[in-house]
Amino acid sequence: MSHRSRQIIIGIVVGVAAATGAIFATQGSDAGDGLDERSYKLGYNEAFGGAYMPTDTRSRDEIRTSCDDLFRTWVEASGKQDVVRGDWTEGCADVAQNKDSRFG
Repeated sequence: MSHRSRQIIIGIVVGVAAATGAIFATQGSDAGDGLDERSYKLGYNEAFGGAYMPTDTRSRDEIRTSCDDLFRTWVEASGKQDVVRGDWTEGCADVAQNKDSRFG
């Protein structure tokens, strides 16, 4: 086997391995950003009890702070202790800014 043939075979093997790795790396959550889907959906759907909310024009950080305060009250009222706080807050902030849910 010539040197050129070995280079071609090694190139093919490396290419297939890289493609396989890329496929597995992209098969995460639907949102692709590592959010806990259940916690996010609870924040998105239950933060304001399904009420229509006008778009909140404050900064994202200010909205997150308000949602974080709301989270404490929501946990006490709902009794759901196994919710990821940061992901619930992201869902709450998205609905406050009238953004589409990251999960369909």
